[in-house]
Amino acid sequence: MRLVGTVFLLLWAGLSFAQNVDSLERVLAKAKYPEQRALLAKRLAWIYRNINFKKSVDYGYQALELAKKTHDRKLEAEITRIIGVVYMHFLFNSEGLEWNQRALLLSQEIDYDEGVGFCYDSFGVTYHYQKMYARAQEYFENALAVFKKINHTEGLGYVYTHLSWVYRETNRLDLAIEAGQKALLEREKFKDIRLYANTLRDLAQIYEKKGEVQTAFKYMWRSINLMENIQGKPFIDEHYQVMANFCYKYKPDSTLHYTKLAFRYATERGDKRQKALLYELYQKIYRDRKDYVQAYHYQTLHYQCKDSIYNENIDRNNASLEAKFEYSQREKLLIAEQKHKDAEARIQIQQQQWIIYTILLFFLFVVVLFIIFYRNWLEKQRLNEMLDEQNHELATQAEALHENNLFKDKLFSIISHDLRAPLGQVQGVLGILQSGFLKQEEFQDILPSLLQNTKTTMSFLDNLLLWAKSQIQGQNIDKQYFQIDELIQNNLSLFNEGAKQKGINYQTTCDKHQVFADKDMIDLVLRNLVNNAIKFCKAGDSITIHCAENNDMLEMCVEDTGMGISAENIEKLLGNKSFSLKGTSGEAGTGLGIKLCQDFIAKNDGKIWVESVLGEGSKFFFSVPLHAKVA
Repeated sequence: MRLVGTVFLLLWAGLSFAQNVDSLERVLAKAKYPEQRALLAKRLAWIYRNINFKKSVDYGYQALELAKKTHDRKLEAEITRIIGVVYMHFLFNSEGLEWNQRALLLSQEIDYDEGVGFCYDSFGVTYHYQKMYARAQEYFENALAVFKKINHTEGLGYVYTHLSWVYRETNRLDLAIEAGQKALLEREKFKDIRLYANTLRDLAQIYEKKGEVQTAFKYMWRSINLMENIQGKPFIDEHYQVMANFCYKYKPDSTLHYTKLAFRYATERGDKRQKALLYELYQKIYRDRKDYVQAYHYQTLHYQCKDSIYNENIDRNNASLEAKFEYSQREKLLIAEQKHKDAEARIQIQQQQWIIYTILLFFLFVVVLFIIFYRNWLEKQRLNEMLDEQNHELATQAEALHENNLFKDKLFSIISHDLRAPLGQVQGVLGILQSGFLKQEEFQDILPSLLQNTKTTMSFLDNLLLWAKSQIQGQNIDKQYFQIDELIQNNLSLFNEGAKQKGINYQTTCDKHQVFADKDMIDLVLRNLVNNAIKFCKAGDSITIHCAENNDMLEMCVEDTGMGISAENIEKLLGNKSFSLKGTSGEAGTGLGIKLCQDFIAKNDGKIWVESVLGEGSKFFFSVPLHAKVA
């Protein structure tokens, strides 16, 4: 009877949730039996995994407690894996791997092959996102063997899709296409249109990388047409974004149309990560159209969106800690409740034995007392050990809090010293202008200085935000293959006006080179080095960017014929403390730029060094990998 009621509740809730997720929560609140509540909480945890981290984890823990109470070990294994998926989805990789390992061990213990297969697949996805492709492939192949053994269509669809990701990232494109086509066949059998469309999109990206552009567009059209016919069009923005990226490379006139469609659905879905990517694409579109006002507008929105995501990541970290603490407390309450029940059961047994074995009363009384005292002693020992562990955890958390406070103090120190001064200068000039003591001609004379002051402050703010973000633990490094010559041209275009104003010539001798690194980080390194070269050049000087392959690295050099740097100042520049010099036109600096360059190049497995002769110019070298490291 309970099983029938549970099935009815799930069917009714499924129909209601398409219109309002709150309806499923109301069903959970009304459910009477633990079996029903466990299944409903599990479903809510899965639904919220793409919407709300805190709610997803809370429902997962609630479902897990109920599954343990009902001794449903298969359900316990499934919920444990779902909690791991939630953590991995929000990039808490260590927690995700820990929960997935628990789910794997439990699934193996109860011979639950489907659970074992999905656990292997989850491990593979985690290592794939960490760029550990060899290890990811190993887990995907283990999952493939399990799903083939039990003929699990859904699982085969997932694992073939994920294998195609690994083959694509390691440039084994024929194998990627083969795996993608197998995924299509399995997902056609499974009759899930959204998953089928996702695989079409993945295949389109593989064909585009292989250079078969027409085939890539063909698969994207099929993918989008299928998504358009699904009720609610879930995650269709991701498909439009891929199409927009294709058009940006091959059909520029259509890029803006698909970007707008992608942005519209990403906004409806509230996906800030997707919006940040689309703001960046808007900026490129308008930059290519030479509409620099719009390009700057979308660049600003891009950085604002990334800052918002950064703040949300901090909130999610806090939510993760809170969720762990709450689960720990609930688990302790369950243990205490179980102990209380065990104690009551022991008392009942003792009372029965008292009646039956009156002759042995004294002997049993002594034995029972001894057992009670001994167990109490053991319990005290266990509680003392738990207390020691908790004290250790508190000490660790206090140390982390102390480090965060030190970082905060350092950040405020930089802001108060290097940001207030230039802003105070601008405020002072504006105050004089407002009072009428400054004539228009005099204002025009100091206007270039104010403009340079503002540009310097904006550059400082950009570097400060990136530096602050780089200090936060868990920063995600998105390494990928890209053309370095495109970044060089973008940066030369960006500083074209500044170079012309100072009468500086610049050029690049770099041919096309593909590198494997975090594109945004290398872009910032180039931007800082080119900006510094302009800063320390005078009219008639020149700037040249060179590239040369050396074994598995691409060595790049930003060379200028400017004022040069002394050996003593080079040592200070590359030291641990911030150091800066004024440019040829009195441009100020903060020293953060070169520190970011050093940090970002190191995180991309490269090196940075300087050669300079005072009065003759400088050469800033750095290296980046040409290929991904095989794990």
